Amino acid sequence: MGIQAMPKTHCEKPVPSSLLDHLEKLKVFLAVAEAGSFHGAARTARVTQPSLSRSIETLEGALDARLFVRTTRGVSLTAAGSELRRFAEKLVSEVKDAELKVKHPGEQLAGSVRVGTHGYLAELVWSRIFGRLLVDHPALRVGLSVRSGFAPQEAYLRQDFDLIVDVEPLASPDVASSVLFTDDFAFYGAHAAKAGAKSLPILIYVPTAIDARRTTLRQHLAQFGATAERIVEVDTFETARGLARAQVGATILPRSLGAAEVTAGRLRRLTPAGAPQGGFGPHRVCVSTLRGRADDARLLLLKRLLAGAFPRP
Repeated sequence: MGIQAMPKTHCEKPVPSSLLDHLEKLKVFLAVAEAGSFHGAARTARVTQPSLSRSIETLEGALDARLFVRTTRGVSLTAAGSELRRFAEKLVSEVKDAELKVKHPGEQLAGSVRVGTHGYLAELVWSRIFGRLLVDHPALRVGLSVRSGFAPQEAYLRQDFDLIVDVEPLASPDVASSVLFTDDFAFYGAHAAKAGAKSLPILIYVPTAIDARRTTLRQHLAQFGATAERIVEVDTFETARGLARAQVGATILPRSLGAAEVTAGRLRRLTPAGAPQGGFGPHRVCVSTLRGRADDARLLLLKRLLAGAFPRP
């Protein structure tokens, strides 16, 4: 009996995985993106750092792209990572939306709404309606994201948000905006500050804040010649207000924000030499949604509640 040759074996290449095979790892990816470091994300996600690193490596392998680059302060997203983050955040939001709808069948408002705004508007505007939302509409989940500069509008045009509250309407034919209230700017300082002086010792302000004509606060100061011995530029009105409260210097705030400080006795109105007696830089605070979602019951509810919180005179 002859010896039979063994059949040849072929080493099959493993089938490449895709993102669909690793959706559960997106939560870990988002944790790293939020924390800006693997160590902080591992602590937040309650996983070991080696396990977290393997998850990120698996995602990078499935996408054939680097998601993070190391910096002196931790890690930052690559262009591919930023794109994946937008997708992952939207996916997580839609999963939570589906969960709410399943748990609350027949509830028209069940689901989630992504809202973008600025810090001081989150305090001023959303504080007026959030309590009512939680009590009256438990099936509606509102995610509030606070951004600085023009980021809310830019992110909205990328459809990162469903609704934004921002200064001045969005200049886009696809967006419907309505005015919540009008505002302007004024000078404020702690009670120790001297009003009416020829120049302020220290002025703290947000130079890039704009009015209805897109004139910045920096341009306004140049126009009416208000001077200060020292200028401190900051990114947010919250920072400017905090430094003014601490009597570091005077500041410029939206009057809607400054009025509450005056009422509470923390700051007072100031009129430096050269500055107008009243407010300056009028602007509108608007709520905006995409025209294609004009009939969305959840967005209509939010717009109605916001309008009711700021009744027209």
